Amino acid sequence: MNQINLDQSSNNKEIEKIIENLTLQVFNVGTKPENWKIICNLPSDVKTIMEYLNLTKVPVNNRLNELEKCGLLIREKGQGRVYPTELTELFRNLIVEVQREVGNNLSDMLPKIVEL
Repeated sequence: MNQINLDQSSNNKEIEKIIENLTLQVFNVGTKPENWKIICNLPSDVKTIMEYLNLTKVPVNNRLNELEKCGLLIREKGQGRVYPTELTELFRNLIVEVQREVGNNLSDMLPKIVEL
């Protein structure tokens, strides 16, 4: 019975590591400035995204694929429509909350940033 618990503990640690890596991937992909612009303007369509990012179809599709792969949007293939997911909404709300906190603490943070 101990062996089963050890295996389950090992599996849980592996699952936790996968979740951590995927979570960091969501932040890494979602916080790229052009990707963040896409996220903030969902729902949308490929043509509109191309226009406001001033990019051609291939780089936009690469960004959309990256965002879709980590769960930050879903695409209606063939129609060009792009929609947020539940994760998108949570991610946007979290970033907005962090922005609010940065704004609230700007006077404390600014001198430290200037030192860098």
